[in-house]
Amino acid sequence: MIALLRVIVLILLLLFMAAPCQAAIFYDWYKMQTENFIIYYPREIEDIAQQVGAIAEDVHNELTAYLDHEPKGRTGLILLDDQDMPGGWAQAFWERKMAIYTAHPGLEMGLMGSYESWLRLVITHEYAHILQLTLPPAKLFPLGWAWYIMTPSLFQSMWFIEGFATYMETAFTADGRGESPVIRAILGAGADANTLYSFDQVQGPYNLESWPGGGRAIYYYGSSFLHYLEEQYGEDIVARLAQSYPENVFIGIKGHFRQLTGHNLEDIYRDWQKTLGGDEAKRLMEGELITSLYGYNVGASLSPDGRQVAYFHQGEGFSTLRLWDGRSDRELKDAIGIYGGRVSWSPRGNYLAYARLEVENHKGYNHGIYIYNLRTGQESRLTTGSNPAWSSRGEIACIQKVSGGNQVVLFSDLEAEGEVIIDHYRDRAFKGLEWNPTGSHLAVEVWLEGGNQGIWIWERDRNSLTPLFIEDSCIVNPSWSGDGRYIFFAAAPDDVLNIYAYQLEEERFWQVTNLPRGTYALSNRGDVALYTVMTEDGFQLLYGKLDRGNWREVELEKFDPVPVEDRPLDLDLEGRKYRLLLEMRPRFFMPHLLGSGGNLGVGFSVLGWDPLDLTYYEAAFFSDFQSAPEYFLYNQVHPDTGPFLGIETLLEGGQSALTGNRNDGGQFLFHLPLERDVFNYSILLLGGGLYWEGELLPVLHGGYSFRSMESLEYMTLDRNISLALSARQLPNAWGGTFTANAGYNYNLPEGIDIKTSLGVSLAAGPFSAQASVRGYPRPQTRGDFVLAGSVQPSYSLWEIKRGTGEFPLFLDSINISPYMDLGIIYDGGLEGVGSLGLEGILEMDLLYGRIPMNLIAGLNYNREGDVDFYLTMDARNPFTSIVGSDLESIMDFSGTFLLLEQLQNRSPGQ
Repeated sequence: MIALLRVIVLILLLLFMAAPCQAAIFYDWYKMQTENFIIYYPREIEDIAQQVGAIAEDVHNELTAYLDHEPKGRTGLILLDDQDMPGGWAQAFWERKMAIYTAHPGLEMGLMGSYESWLRLVITHEYAHILQLTLPPAKLFPLGWAWYIMTPSLFQSMWFIEGFATYMETAFTADGRGESPVIRAILGAGADANTLYSFDQVQGPYNLESWPGGGRAIYYYGSSFLHYLEEQYGEDIVARLAQSYPENVFIGIKGHFRQLTGHNLEDIYRDWQKTLGGDEAKRLMEGELITSLYGYNVGASLSPDGRQVAYFHQGEGFSTLRLWDGRSDRELKDAIGIYGGRVSWSPRGNYLAYARLEVENHKGYNHGIYIYNLRTGQESRLTTGSNPAWSSRGEIACIQKVSGGNQVVLFSDLEAEGEVIIDHYRDRAFKGLEWNPTGSHLAVEVWLEGGNQGIWIWERDRNSLTPLFIEDSCIVNPSWSGDGRYIFFAAAPDDVLNIYAYQLEEERFWQVTNLPRGTYALSNRGDVALYTVMTEDGFQLLYGKLDRGNWREVELEKFDPVPVEDRPLDLDLEGRKYRLLLEMRPRFFMPHLLGSGGNLGVGFSVLGWDPLDLTYYEAAFFSDFQSAPEYFLYNQVHPDTGPFLGIETLLEGGQSALTGNRNDGGQFLFHLPLERDVFNYSILLLGGGLYWEGELLPVLHGGYSFRSMESLEYMTLDRNISLALSARQLPNAWGGTFTANAGYNYNLPEGIDIKTSLGVSLAAGPFSAQASVRGYPRPQTRGDFVLAGSVQPSYSLWEIKRGTGEFPLFLDSINISPYMDLGIIYDGGLEGVGSLGLEGILEMDLLYGRIPMNLIAGLNYNREGDVDFYLTMDARNPFTSIVGSDLESIMDFSGTFLLLEQLQNRSPGQ
């Protein structure tokens, strides 16, 4: 009876702990079905969900016909309205789904021209991923169902996966990044500088830190190269490559291309690179290049006196707010996110207004407007928003996101609430803002549904917004001349972005710049001008004169916006409430083999989550808890970031040991995302379990982990904190433990990394635990209290050629890493423990960089005089099963049984 009462109490407790699952939703979620999709959406954007349903069905019909492939069942389509940055991702394994961010893109996405609809473009891109990655082989694997779990196309190189989707978005919409003059200029500048990536480098996203930076380069390279292949081998070559690849994953794209054409793809890749660039592109206007940092130098504006420049820089790390004053160029502030508009000066030049990305209430990933005091270096937050524009009257206008779009807000008093001056409309989105010299008119960059962009003017006295002109082209970054007679803007009527001027009184257009690689923004004060130009070193700032004599009058067509055709579906698209706990399903079964101290235990885990990945659970059952690991497999998946499967250990790899008898039983764990950010996350763990020793004995688990990344000018900081609480009832007493871990990783220049960590552990009753520090003989540590710390620098010795893509395994680099562990154990008295060690680390990548792994060989000398050799395979962020052995044995092998990693594709802008 007592055992039954314990079970009832435990079940009630678990249900109580499950209540935060609803809090993890953050939205009132609904879902609706079309013929081929299940659309999940926040209630506030149901009208957008209706539109998405129509677009998605059109896209489905077009792409399935092109690839001659139609997947079975419906694809999940998640609509996200919680950030003001555009993007999306797709997942093709376990369950097909994709996510779309409803925020509109700007110049930062490389999107140019008349892309008819952001929703149509991004749905085409992501659904192209779904179809391509689920293409089945004509002859299935020996286990015919296997390709549903691990589709062959997942082994493709990322340049082909992302290049294919970008190629499709361009071919099946009015425009796309495959036709972007920005991307052509970026690739051409790289060709001129002889810095284009070699074929083996683009096989995976790797560490492509140099401009154009990060994984985004594979979009540019892939789409442009595939377009070149189409020109050389016919319009069906791209589809034929995608269709043939699943037949044999081991010969790679190169092998299939050779079979289809008889040519070597790497040779064709070099031929394509020769078509890019040209000496003429090295020409610049007269002036002084005031920036020298490689990468993106954007969002720049001149001070009121024209003597200083504030701007954003992003290169290998996070973006920073910088200031050039004619004598020096220095960093002012870390400012994550460079796409929140230009920096804006106060009328007297004492303050800066700028936008940076932030997480708001653990919910949305949006920009916030900050005011920076140039004299004191202090800053204060004004509001949520982007694109701040400070007028000569001391007012700040900015763009704020609302459900399904954005609006323009004016802060006449920086200490009071803002006033909406331009309301939100479903058929338009607002981007750049700029006041005229008197503060009476506000120029607004407007994107119109249907493919047109234009400059509109908000007039203060009439409180009205009227179109100045509309063009079937890219029109961005409006600014005013010092006398207010001209509006400058960047446009690309001839497929190269340059600065143009519109003379308001005479309604005449003038071309101000004519650089082959483009000019992207202009800021001027009198006859002083600041140009954002494209060079071989990226986007740089050119400080010079505004020479009216070099302007050339041009004709630009002005026309009315084209309305989007209404495409209603003849289906009932009634939305239904999304019930989280009813949506959760078991998704994965994993067997375990656990060994320690000569004992062997077997068990299994059942992992499950809901289609939106709002929460995750693990039910684990074991035959032996002699050495129960505190490893918890988790799914850091929430709609903001896409799937990210990995190992979560609240004890940083530590073990907890039960002395004495065998314990049969299991546990049930909830993993709930609390903070959801590209650079930061926090996860709450709640759960419990039951053990059997003649009667049912309960166990409770709780935990919290937090991770945060930030970048300083020469260093990236990665800090993490983990707490775990566990209490379990033994036959005659309650046992318990408390652990805490904190760590900092410093990534320094010259290939040097330093890792530090600190662990604390407490125990009660016959149960003892310790924080994991590598050198200790863990099963033999029986202290009731452990305090331990570790320092480990790492230096890269050798960069290895990554390979040519014939087989999806690349060796990357070899690192050397000495370490020192120190600690104190209390067991009736204080005793010091510690060890020294040296590791050689071979970094490698499976699936073209999507599963990074380390093969670690190490020697360890501890205080007891033991010298141990160990070999460890450390898989970062995959599904992993832990197979461990006693540390005193010759080899400690952990992190094997590699299955899956983060195989979703984030695009665009992710």
